[in-house]
Amino acid sequence: MGLQPLPRPWIGLALISLALIWLIRLLPPSHNRHAIDGVVPLMPNDVKLTDKPAETPVPLTSPSRAPPAYDGPPIPRKIWHIFFPLNDVVTDKNVKFVADWIKSAPGYTYTLLGAEGGSALMAAYYGPESEQFVLFNQLKNPALKSDLLRYHVLAAEGGYYADVDTRPLLPIQDWIDSSLRPKVRLVCAPEFDVGITPEENPLYNIRFGQWVIAGAPGHPVLQRMARRALDGVRDLATAAGTTLDRVRPNNIQVLNATGPLPWTEVIWDYLREVDPTLLTDYSSISQLSEPRLVGDVLVMPIVSFRAPTKEEAPWFEEHGDHRVLEHHMQGTWRFWKPPPE
Repeated sequence: MGLQPLPRPWIGLALISLALIWLIRLLPPSHNRHAIDGVVPLMPNDVKLTDKPAETPVPLTSPSRAPPAYDGPPIPRKIWHIFFPLNDVVTDKNVKFVADWIKSAPGYTYTLLGAEGGSALMAAYYGPESEQFVLFNQLKNPALKSDLLRYHVLAAEGGYYADVDTRPLLPIQDWIDSSLRPKVRLVCAPEFDVGITPEENPLYNIRFGQWVIAGAPGHPVLQRMARRALDGVRDLATAAGTTLDRVRPNNIQVLNATGPLPWTEVIWDYLREVDPTLLTDYSSISQLSEPRLVGDVLVMPIVSFRAPTKEEAPWFEEHGDHRVLEHHMQGTWRFWKPPPE
């Protein structure tokens, strides 16, 4: 007598069990002995990325070709957090929003990555002899390490990345309108818009934040940014005349190497490629009050990924209320001190 198929309930239980085994294997120890705290990118009225005058912003790059929008798989139901606690100490405050993320996304897998889990994924994705694996393990600065990991994880697996000091206000399924969801392969939002948020000497009239990113695996923006981040950390070591494990960058160097500055440049280049006639200047996506689809990229309003403070609230009054999460701006990576030589 041949093998009989399992009853449907047992098939479902088997799949759930396999998913749990996979998730548990990826989770690092809850108190990682080699971990340091995570990254929160620059916000308005904090440190400046440049001294370039506001009236001469960097021009947008003109693409040499206009490929079609990315038509790969959709954004998968995966949530990624990265956490490198300072001094190997994990407090309730550090992870107090984890439950909110899990509750906001029924049916999604959730993975919290530390240094060891990140190293394991880099080896699995790119190989234990790869440049990605070697550079990730050499890095000591938590912000550089977190940036490098988020881009590579999303480029390989896709999903929703968020810093651990963010809290969802809406279920993830409600972030993207159902009519747009089949077309969206990348989700991003500005952290700064010169038409809304005042700042002295901005380098870009619109600067994209990367404390929250959603993307499909293999998306060109994620792949390009993963490579850009590798180049950025390598350039820091070269400029300092030292090896990568001895790099001691200041906060601005981190932001310029792997943070919102290169992230903004990569996004702008891609937006211009998929719609070169529409995006002739920054004003085309400035002061958004509703999400706007450009090619396969959903550009969210600036309020979507941040909750304005009391002082900032007047800036946003005329630009809708499309908040999907709030960012609590703990920024503990700024307090990291390099280990003694």
